[in-house]
Amino acid sequence: MFSYIMLGTNDLPRAIKFYDPLMALLGHVKAGRNEQGASWGTFNGNHTCGLCVGVPFDQQPAGVGNGTMVALNARSVAHIAELHALALQLGGRDEGGPGPPAAVWRRFSQRLRPRSRRQ
Repeated sequence: MFSYIMLGTNDLPRAIKFYDPLMALLGHVKAGRNEQGASWGTFNGNHTCGLCVGVPFDQQPAGVGNGTMVALNARSVAHIAELHALALQLGGRDEGGPGPPAAVWRRFSQRLRPRSRRQ
């Protein structure tokens, strides 16, 4: 069901220091890292559900909702376009339209947050 879960952070080095050992203990490897964020997941020939942490795309401070993103798996590019159109019909807001994600934000998930992220 889930492709990845993205958590926003205002302190990326601290978030990475927090999640690196936790993800390793869970068997997840770091899949990507750049100045915007980091991601972890498990790989068996395919990416599986995993976790991303990073600076919110809108460059505003991370908060309870800003920077948080849950991505759902779709069957195809056409399916993504269909889902996007339906979401707009249902009152969703277009924040850039469907398209391929940045390479670092692949498919990842987990439910842990560093203490500094809790509000």
